[in-house]
Amino acid sequence: MKSPILSLSGEGFILAGVGGEGWLFCAFSFFFASFPFYTHMPLWVIPVFALMGLPLAFGFFWLAWKEVKGYAISPVAFNRRTGNVHFFSIHDGQPVTYPWRRCTFCIVPKRAGGPEGRDYEVRGYVLSEYDGVLDSFSIGEEMINLGHVTGSMTERWLSYQFEYVRQFMTLQDISSLDEPKEDDYVSLKPSFRQAMEVVDPKVKSKSLVIKLLSVLMSVVTFIPKVVGGAGHYFCCKYCKVPQWSQEIIDECGPEIVLSNR
Repeated sequence: MKSPILSLSGEGFILAGVGGEGWLFCAFSFFFASFPFYTHMPLWVIPVFALMGLPLAFGFFWLAWKEVKGYAISPVAFNRRTGNVHFFSIHDGQPVTYPWRRCTFCIVPKRAGGPEGRDYEVRGYVLSEYDGVLDSFSIGEEMINLGHVTGSMTERWLSYQFEYVRQFMTLQDISSLDEPKEDDYVSLKPSFRQAMEVVDPKVKSKSLVIKLLSVLMSVVTFIPKVVGGAGHYFCCKYCKVPQWSQEIIDECGPEIVLSNR
């Protein structure tokens, strides 16, 4: 028997990673570490430089850890038994509950991307009786590449993501409903591979030129993307964990309680 609860990740931690101070430190460290090699200095200077760099390294990891702990995930829970949607409000971060019938879903731009394209997402809006937006949440994300001129492939993929949620919440019998695959939705517990795909999405284009440009960009930006992917992975693993209210836990069950992995 399938669970009446579907838990997905929202958008609160998608780009969590090493911030501006981290990149500044990396650039400074590269210059600092390579200085003895392009100047005429004795070899004993190298370990001296290494010892001098230890406080800087400690400071960097301290700043990185503070940034990791500054992020928070934003899960969404769908309860088909009660017809409720539970998520954390975009206004104050507190858990809120709204009926499924009050939610309207749209495919909207999320943020500008790199040379590969830009990101779109399925966003649910809770509307008032006057069609004003009271709150919103996200259930999916996809990259539109340069080869997708109309964006139809991405729209179909995001529509498929929404359609699974719609059927989960509205069908009387979901025994024949296929379980979503691990990569179908933004994961609450991403693997390192999933974290890397956030910062280095695969290009889905038939154009050879676009594929070659993508490979070239991946080579040029390899180190920043590895650092960004690792930062995203550790942010998702050790970031702040919001807690559902006791009323929501009583309604959905203890399996929705979140903890650090």
